[in-house]
Amino acid sequence: SSKKGHKLTKAQRARQQQEEEERKLREEEARLQAERQEQERLRREQKEREVRRLELKDEERRDGELEELRLLLQENQEKWERYMRCDGTPDPTERRHVNTYISMWRDDPEVNITQVLQQCSCALLTEELEVLLEEVSDPEEEEKLQESFVNLQEIIHLKLNLAAEEILKAANKNIDPETENMQTEIMDDNVTLCLWANLRKRIFKGFHFEKAGLSFELPKCLAVKDIAIGILHTRYDHLSMGSDDVVDLLKYSPLGGVFYYGVFHLPPQVHLLSHWEVREIVDSGLKAFPYTAETSSSDDSEAPSDPHVGVSVTLPDWARFLKTPKVALWDAATRWVGGVMDLTYQEAETKVSFRMPSFRPFVLMQETYANLPFQSWELRPLSDNSALFSISGALLHLSITENLCMLQSDQRKGLAHILGRWMSRAALQRAMTKAGLHIFVNEHTHRYVHTCRKNPTTEHAAYQQMALLASACAFSWSKWNTQCGDEHLVMQVCEHLPPTAVPAGRWSLYLLGPQRVQRLEATEDSEAFSLDHHPDSEFHSTLVHMLRDTMSPDGAARTRESGYRFVEAVQSLL
Repeated sequence: SSKKGHKLTKAQRARQQQEEEERKLREEEARLQAERQEQERLRREQKEREVRRLELKDEERRDGELEELRLLLQENQEKWERYMRCDGTPDPTERRHVNTYISMWRDDPEVNITQVLQQCSCALLTEELEVLLEEVSDPEEEEKLQESFVNLQEIIHLKLNLAAEEILKAANKNIDPETENMQTEIMDDNVTLCLWANLRKRIFKGFHFEKAGLSFELPKCLAVKDIAIGILHTRYDHLSMGSDDVVDLLKYSPLGGVFYYGVFHLPPQVHLLSHWEVREIVDSGLKAFPYTAETSSSDDSEAPSDPHVGVSVTLPDWARFLKTPKVALWDAATRWVGGVMDLTYQEAETKVSFRMPSFRPFVLMQETYANLPFQSWELRPLSDNSALFSISGALLHLSITENLCMLQSDQRKGLAHILGRWMSRAALQRAMTKAGLHIFVNEHTHRYVHTCRKNPTTEHAAYQQMALLASACAFSWSKWNTQCGDEHLVMQVCEHLPPTAVPAGRWSLYLLGPQRVQRLEATEDSEAFSLDHHPDSEFHSTLVHMLRDTMSPDGAARTRESGYRFVEAVQSLL
């Protein structure tokens, strides 16, 4: 009877079964919920890993993408500025555009000197072409750019020739009552044009163009001829590109532009006939008057005076001449040669005078490496991605911030137009070189500068690492660099974070070699040089790792955060 009492009723069994099914359902739902949560967790973690992967990838290419964007924006801005100039000048990278421009300009009948000078200024494209020629690596592309350069030069000189002819056609309507001849000086930022017409035809000493600082002297036989003298001084130099010179253009550099000195047949003048102005019509363009000292001497039956032509030039105030300039003449073989006589330099007046056998283009020249070697130098930080490079021999300072550089100097002569101006490293180097301030070492320097020559690989590695550390470390020359052999360098180095001068006692000497860098026990003030290493230092394979041993956390942070544009600018200037 007890078993019978525990027997579940049908209803109870049904309820129990229902409860069991509900329990299983709850367990299944809990299991499924757990699976969903686990899957969600895995998806979330996978997503987080993917996001982190993408973030790391983005960080790796961020600098490159930002630089590419900067270049794209710069390129677009340059195109926009060219468009907004609305002057019709061609894109120098497009040869077809240049050729079309030249063809259209050649057909333009405009000969007014003011308009022609404006057109010439627009057509120069000198800076753009120079930058392109520096950057181009393809020889064929370089040849095309040089051809564009030459073609533009030829059309510019053709147009200036026609404008000069137009002025000389009316010479007898613009006679100077004092000289009874015609003379004029025309200038803009790129060109100075001096013209003189021989209307009186009498023996005279010569003439001085006051504003231009140019003078000429003629042989007696020319003083009675129907001639005109033209001196065209261009601030740019298109002739030296690709010329095969007798003058060593590695040892000497043209400085101060090109002077085109010529003698021409005086064009037919206007004459009044009744109420008419009459002038003989001839082919356009000034015609060169044939003259050389040799033919003049052989043709002159009388005892001749000096048959050579004379010229005096006041040195341009936008170029810095350190020594008496040399003069080179352009000859028929399209090259710079010697040949001037009686060269004198009046230093107080900064004037060069000389004679030459015929009328030719000429340039003033200076030794390319006249500013080298440096007496001393120092590179020290100013702040993050900012440094000051000082050169005592040339008495100048170069401030570097990011990729921009600025020249500072107490000597303003010949440099006033570039001092205190922020510009790109490449632009500043070009401007300094054009001004005669060539302080940059290249593969030819050792042939002309007598100094202790070092292993180029060691030097290059040193400049690379100095640039990497330039935000936090100061570097300076050492007199002991001449005592350590050609495989090693010795320089003074110290960590220096404030934008002030380095205290004298902070410097340490470091020896850099192909295999090892070490700190030396000797100092700049030691009585003798010694290779003994400093007792509190270790040896390292690189200067970077050597200096990290003792660098402060702030200094280390600065070097880690150095921008690549700053590093490139510093390395290129060293």
